[in-house]
Amino acid sequence: PALWARGQMHSYAALASAIAEVQQLLRQQPVLPPRIGLVTGDDLPTYAALLAIMGLGHTYVPLNRHHPAERNAAIVQDAELGLVLA
Repeated sequence: PALWARGQMHSYAALASAIAEVQQLLRQQPVLPPRIGLVTGDDLPTYAALLAIMGLGHTYVPLNRHHPAERNAAIVQDAELGLVLA
């Protein structure tokens, strides 16, 4: 398996497919910012988004879904994130 997340095994094919899907969505953006926020979790979509962002040559900034909204908002502002994936 390529990934074990939330008690499930995911194959390399499933991970590659999920990465390609996220990259396609990101490429549809009119302008892709250099830093992209990513609300993190322990699941296939999170890992696929992380790898998709890096695969396109951009930087991801992790945002914790368990932190208060004010903290994440401050991180978004301080990092000047133009896009956040959740």
